[in-house]
Amino acid sequence: MYRMIIENLQRQNKAFMLLGLLLEEEYSQLKERAPERVTQLEMQIHELVRQICDERGDVRKVAPERLAGLIAELPPELMAADMVEGLERVIGLSDEQKALPLADLLTKLLESVDANEQGTVRQAEKNAELALALMDQNSAMAEYLYSQITPKEKQQTYSSHGRYKSSKSEAAMLNGRL
Repeated sequence: MYRMIIENLQRQNKAFMLLGLLLEEEYSQLKERAPERVTQLEMQIHELVRQICDERGDVRKVAPERLAGLIAELPPELMAADMVEGLERVIGLSDEQKALPLADLLTKLLESVDANEQGTVRQAEKNAELALALMDQNSAMAEYLYSQITPKEKQQTYSSHGRYKSSKSEAAMLNGRL
């Protein structure tokens, strides 16, 4: 069970690192105003977030309570790293990590996952702010262009009868009645 949790936490950690890289790439594409590339990156980001949620769901199935509580309740006989079956076969663990007691190893992996998650959250907020700023800028530009092409309300011109002609505030190509 502990081997599965360790491997799961490692996958989550690497997924958050990849998510951080994707979010940084999305930010650079937003700055370059490349909407096609941003859309592609968004699809990849959504798929990665879905996979992270699945990984977290797998851990919750094994340890329904908070994982930190599970670590705190480890029996003393499992504190030695060599007591965990198959720990030496876990890919990606350094020799230093393999020598740690199980509680310390799980705690360090949790801290690493949390740190990477917080980094991705900060980058996602930065991306959202830039995307909203670009949307506001585009909306303001569209409103300005619309105001330039619509007729003015108080446009004072003479009609063919020598009087002031009333004008409509909305654009119209045809005048007439049905």
